Amino acid sequence: MAPDPGALPPIRRSIVVPTSPDDAFRLWTDDIGAWWPLDPHSVHGAGGTVAFVDGELVERGPSGEQCSWGSVLAWEPGARVQLTWHPGRTADEATEVEVRFEAVDVAGGGRGHTLVTIEHRGWERHPDGSAARSEYGRGWLGVLGRFGDAARADDVWLVLAHTAGPAAPIDGPLFAHPDFAEHVAFLDRLAGLSGTGGSRPPVAHRRRARRRSRHDRGTGAGGRRRPLRRPRPHRRPERGARPAGRDRLPLDRRPPLTAGPLTAGPAPAANSTRKPARRGSRTAHIRRGWPAGLA
Repeated sequence: MAPDPGALPPIRRSIVVPTSPDDAFRLWTDDIGAWWPLDPHSVHGAGGTVAFVDGELVERGPSGEQCSWGSVLAWEPGARVQLTWHPGRTADEATEVEVRFEAVDVAGGGRGHTLVTIEHRGWERHPDGSAARSEYGRGWLGVLGRFGDAARADDVWLVLAHTAGPAAPIDGPLFAHPDFAEHVAFLDRLAGLSGTGGSRPPVAHRRRARRRSRHDRGTGAGGRRRPLRRPRPHRRPERGARPAGRDRLPLDRRPPLTAGPLTAGPAPAANSTRKPARRGSRTAHIRRGWPAGLA
């Protein structure tokens, strides 16, 4: 069946964690209450917990109130978990969330790693699918960040977030798109600047990586890369700093800003009251550069 051209594409967010697929699956399912950020992403707020109970993902508030976030549709340990998704809404307005776990090899990692991918789809069943999709697109990044913190202790990673464009495939993984090779080449170039996987690259290399991400903007599958960078602060001159060049002279003795060459002025008169400049002094250097008529 051909996909609806007017349907909203699913959200896909991924993270690589330094653990096996089985351990990553258990962390996502059995220990979800230990790391899920309930403060910004829950119905009853902080102070409660969330857990899989009898085929449902259930939130318990601090006062004992309960709320079902969705029902499990598929449960394959070490591979994937799929469930309906309707926190704070009825089951008729539920979308679908699928979390997949795939073993990957990371250069320099020294241990097994897992690619964890979230796919959130079915926005046509949501009353305001466009707004909800935009909000969840940002929210899943925070959830994956907390999951990554729970899965690793000392590793520091540089993450590139990609937003798929209208040409991205609606069905099937984004990795199968012909233009995805552009992103792989881009990441290879960044890897050459940022050091080995799992280690914190030097500050200079991180700066070069940010510059490369700003100038290398290949947009495979019609999407865009949006590097996050810190704004450069405005640098004011220090108090008491001496101006350079022409600005050192008093206003009434500065040479005019002309395009022509400066010519040496006449020597001071014999009866001049001006003291002669010492050879090699700063005053002598400035006077030799004065144009005619200002000596």
